[in-house]
Amino acid sequence: MIFRISIISLALATYLDIRYAEAYCPDNWREFSGDCYLFLTHLPMNWQSAWDYCAHRGAKLVEIEDVSEDNFIIQNAKDFHIGDCFWLGGSDAELPGVWMWSTSRTMLMYTNWAPGEPNHHQSDNEHCLDLLYYAGYNDAYFWNDEYCTRLCHPICEQPSVPEGSIIG
Repeated sequence: MIFRISIISLALATYLDIRYAEAYCPDNWREFSGDCYLFLTHLPMNWQSAWDYCAHRGAKLVEIEDVSEDNFIIQNAKDFHIGDCFWLGGSDAELPGVWMWSTSRTMLMYTNWAPGEPNHHQSDNEHCLDLLYYAGYNDAYFWNDEYCTRLCHPICEQPSVPEGSIIG
């Protein structure tokens, strides 16, 4: 009898460990590699408003760290069929030409700039990083330096929480 209870207890503990190890994202957020992403597709805004929007939700404008995360972001941008642009969390406003992630305060180690970017096109006022749709490049998205006042769609990022955790 004790052996049977031990096996049941072990099975239950294993189930709970697996269940609680699964990632959980709030409604309308998409999970990838332990993080949650919100693609705000109905309300374009300038870069600062996008940063504030994410921060107000306990998140940050997305900081893309590698090619797999970039591919995830691009695929989701394509899935929404918006075309146009999405804000990323990078900027060179503090030191032109030195691109930093605005929340983690780290330099961009991985990049996916469009050909010829960043270029500060026609002025020195393109200091915010967006993911821009390029119809001329096989309908692809690439990184682009942009006027911070342009209206783009935010992509917010936050860590996922174990399923079953209390979110408040």
